[in-house]
Amino acid sequence: EVMGGPKIKTRFGRKDAKSSKESVESQVGRLPDGDKDGKHLEEIFKPKGFDHKDIVALSGAHTVGRCHLDRSGFDGPWTENPL
Repeated sequence: EVMGGPKIKTRFGRKDAKSSKESVESQVGRLPDGDKDGKHLEEIFKPKGFDHKDIVALSGAHTVGRCHLDRSGFDGPWTENPL
């Protein structure tokens, strides 16, 4: 909506776990490092079933917001003109 697209009803929450107790022990390798290239994105997301279109959509969505130092180690907007 914010970017001019359609309004889509969204249901939040995970489908693969009913509680945090069902989570994995380690977060290592689950999400890409913010300072790596496209090949790294493929290495992380292809085994999870993402194709190139999925990876581009997910990565592109991250250009809308900003980084949070306490979450990613990076601080500030991903782009020069964030929404």
